[in-house]
Amino acid sequence: MTWTFPRTLVVLGWGASVLAMLALTGFSLAGFVDPMIAPFLIPGTIGAALLAWRERTWTYVVAAVLTAFVPVLSIVFGVLATLANPASFPEYAGSLLLVASAVLTLPAAIVGAMRTRRGRAMPSAGAGWRTRPGLALAGLLLVLAGAGATSGIAARHAAGVSAGGGAYDVAPQERVAIVAEDNAFSPSVATVHAGRLTELAIENRDGVFHTFTYDLAGQATRSHELLGGGTTSRVLVEFDQPGDVAYRCLVHPGMTGTIRVT
Repeated sequence: MTWTFPRTLVVLGWGASVLAMLALTGFSLAGFVDPMIAPFLIPGTIGAALLAWRERTWTYVVAAVLTAFVPVLSIVFGVLATLANPASFPEYAGSLLLVASAVLTLPAAIVGAMRTRRGRAMPSAGAGWRTRPGLALAGLLLVLAGAGATSGIAARHAAGVSAGGGAYDVAPQERVAIVAEDNAFSPSVATVHAGRLTELAIENRDGVFHTFTYDLAGQATRSHELLGGGTTSRVLVEFDQPGDVAYRCLVHPGMTGTIRVT
């Protein structure tokens, strides 16, 4: 059985979306059974499997809908925003893979459906890469791969810089430990004392990037990056008045906590 170029691209696009999900879970296989992630892999798997089984107009249409659904939806709802932070390698790589998946899958499925419907011949998988669209696509994939490699270098550099943190000209008067794990902060309520210089040591045990972001009345938003993989970020705070200060992760809605100033 000879695989055509569009058919090959759709299946490769599905593979890129699977790799994207793996990257976004911090390269943990446990993510594939996560009820928040696993269901998104099922439609694309069905679409790619049908096209791999039989190349027909209707299988191309099904593959276009099911296989491109997650990449296109992710791009529309914020994946591109994560490309602004190359130092967060898992999320940056996952976003690049989702872009690659959409680029591979949707155009190829549309072209394949049209050509199959009209009975027109299509280039084989090998010959397709030597066509102008194939060369352009290969060039784009190389650019995305280069961006991913650059992100990996940036992440290693940022992790090295963060690992050396914690030296202050003025010693904090007290310390509070916070852990970011499974897209949640623990403890959810951290207590500090008003008028005391406090070090917040925030350890990100997830494989993905988070932020520690809070607002103060009448002041600008304060936001600090939390690199993944067990990296600890240290933040010095001093609050003048008792009260609650809510903080959050800008990347993951629902990941929130409270600093209780007593």
